[in-house]
Amino acid sequence: MKDFNEYFKLRDEDEENIAQAGYVERFSKIEYAQIERHNRLCNNGVILIDSPGLKEDAARTKMAHNFLKQSQAIIFVLRADKLLGEDEKEFFECYFQPGKINNVFIVVSFIDRAKEQGQQTVDKVKRRTKKFFEDYYLNREGDFDRDFYNRRVFFVNALGALEVRTGIADKAVLNSSGVLELEEELEKFLASPEKVTATFDSTVELLSLIVSNSCEQINQEKLTLDQPLNELEERRKQAEEQLLELEKDKIDIEQTIFFYRDKIKEKLLDDLIGYTQEIKETWQQDSHKLIDIKPLANIKDILLSTFREKSKTKIRNHIKEACTPYIESKLKQWETRIPILIEEDIHEMQKKLDNQLSDFQLKVDKIKRLFTFGKAEEAFIPEQKKAQKIIQAILGGLTLDVSQVTGALMGKGDWLSFLGRRLQEIVLLILVVDVLAISNFLAMALIALFAEGVFIKLQRDAFQREILKKLGEKIPESMREVVFEKRNEFYQAIEEEFEKLASKLTNNLQEQIDGIHEQQEQIIKLKQEGSNSINIEKSRLYLVGEQLIQLFNEVSMVTYGKHFTPEEIQEMSVQRKNIFMAN
Repeated sequence: MKDFNEYFKLRDEDEENIAQAGYVERFSKIEYAQIERHNRLCNNGVILIDSPGLKEDAARTKMAHNFLKQSQAIIFVLRADKLLGEDEKEFFECYFQPGKINNVFIVVSFIDRAKEQGQQTVDKVKRRTKKFFEDYYLNREGDFDRDFYNRRVFFVNALGALEVRTGIADKAVLNSSGVLELEEELEKFLASPEKVTATFDSTVELLSLIVSNSCEQINQEKLTLDQPLNELEERRKQAEEQLLELEKDKIDIEQTIFFYRDKIKEKLLDDLIGYTQEIKETWQQDSHKLIDIKPLANIKDILLSTFREKSKTKIRNHIKEACTPYIESKLKQWETRIPILIEEDIHEMQKKLDNQLSDFQLKVDKIKRLFTFGKAEEAFIPEQKKAQKIIQAILGGLTLDVSQVTGALMGKGDWLSFLGRRLQEIVLLILVVDVLAISNFLAMALIALFAEGVFIKLQRDAFQREILKKLGEKIPESMREVVFEKRNEFYQAIEEEFEKLASKLTNNLQEQIDGIHEQQEQIIKLKQEGSNSINIEKSRLYLVGEQLIQLFNEVSMVTYGKHFTPEEIQEMSVQRKNIFMAN
């Protein structure tokens, strides 16, 4: 523990780095630090992960999100004196669906500060907390579950509890801190089957939607098989016209992605160009930390480099070794700005795509109903439409993860591969051409004297400063040149990620369009073949439905320890739909 504290203790240079770059450079490649302590909460292989705060740093926020996806229990910590900022609300609404989130514990710290201001302040904090979170702690009927809420939401005096356990405060403070109740509930959750239930709960509920929706489609297909052949052929002609409209919708969705692709790539390039000016302004501080100038100040090598290719190569290698950490660090630093730069555009794109995709899914449903019932009216009453759009998008596999593009661009962020290497090549020429181009005999003589130790250290330092100054003039300028020179490669790297997204979505849409074609043709073919083929298909559909129920119950046994009837599965899916409708 002593070594850990010593290594991660902030030093003076770390504080300077935070002030200038916004993060600690020597920690930039550390994903996590592991501390091993004896604690009853960590029995049975439990690992506690303390993730970075929201918006603390783009790369670290992404890291926190990745850990979140792997966690079986989540403790969401808020402050009573700064309750529920916009970032916290947005994060929670993005990652959790209203309903029953069994594995999320809400901890409101600094409640002692609210108590100092009086009971009215405490009551206000509790009201605001309940107002925001009550939709996430519901019972099976979709009503607020107060008892469950009280076992998941805690108001604590964490500092007071810490002071008791470190021997500073009286034990009575611990008893009133709220921490014991939190630990008891956490321990109960982590050591019980409830943890398994929480892990699969939302999955089972989503599975109930899938099974219910699939059974509904099976029943719809059975009904279709009972329709007269001539009516089905006429309906198929009408459906074909509407399928052509879906083709147009697919193209519109692709164009939406390409519109934001072009907008974002221009924004990133403009920012990178502006960044080259920023690094010029911070050169003096950065260069002393990131560039080791000493090997470049070997004047004997410099003098010999005017005559010998071997010495020139040596100088070139020194320049590369000296400048590479700086270039890598600055490009890495720019990379962390990407999510912040494009966040607004990505959210805007997501909102537009969500609407387009969910409308697409509703049209698919209407075309299927037209073929079965001969009607193409709205399949859902207004209050159901929002829920159905969400459900159809989920079932169609068309939900969009905002982090797909930002994460891909951060992952793509080997900016050094197509910007840095060319920049290094230019930097190699800077000193060779400008600093090392010594043709004046007097200058050569002075350097020779310097090499023999005639000049004092002050002049050596002056020479080093001259090298740094020359680099400081040339590197930002060269960086800007490289950005322009490599802009097509830069654009291509960004375009690839958006084109992957467009391809994924449009392929899924095309599969649905093709699937409707194939299904309708198959049904008409069966009708043409006669009643025997129809009865065989109905039997096949019946077996498919039975198999779906069986698969659902294999999961439900692991999660709840019980089987569900088809009616109970339908009821569970209705409850989930009601939650969508209420929000």
